[in-house]
Amino acid sequence: MSDFQYTPLMPGEEIVFGVSTSTSSSSSQTIVNGVVAASNNEQTERRAGITNKRVIVEHANAPERTVVVSNAEVRRIKLKRVDFMGEQTLTLEAIEFATGEAIDLDITFIDAQDEPRLRELFSGAAIVYETPTVDASTSQANLPTGKRKGLLGFLGF
Repeated sequence: MSDFQYTPLMPGEEIVFGVSTSTSSSSSQTIVNGVVAASNNEQTERRAGITNKRVIVEHANAPERTVVVSNAEVRRIKLKRVDFMGEQTLTLEAIEFATGEAIDLDITFIDAQDEPRLRELFSGAAIVYETPTVDASTSQANLPTGKRKGLLGFLGF
């Protein structure tokens, strides 16, 4: 049993990173003569994961939009380094295929020590690191721990 709803795993295939689940919702209203004539609320769920053979992205509300691509077809992966509670983690932001198509994955909390595994899975891909943007005028990240303000400043936040 896998965490994917529509895509069965092949024999010998294992989930390596993910499955990351994200949900989003949207709503709209039709107003006629100042009165709400109709309203629509829609919630979508998306699952993304990396196996030892493929990249799988499913859309729960639209299984026909499922994307399954061999790891060998990935040409570029976009990573972001994140410091979470003093631990270095990675977020696999997106991948780009040989066709030029890119897909956002947003697979979070990958142990930084697993970076060689990512390189192994996507041996034909270039790794691009996203540089976090920091507004120096408002950021406390560069201040010594004792100088940081806020409720948790003494903890380094």
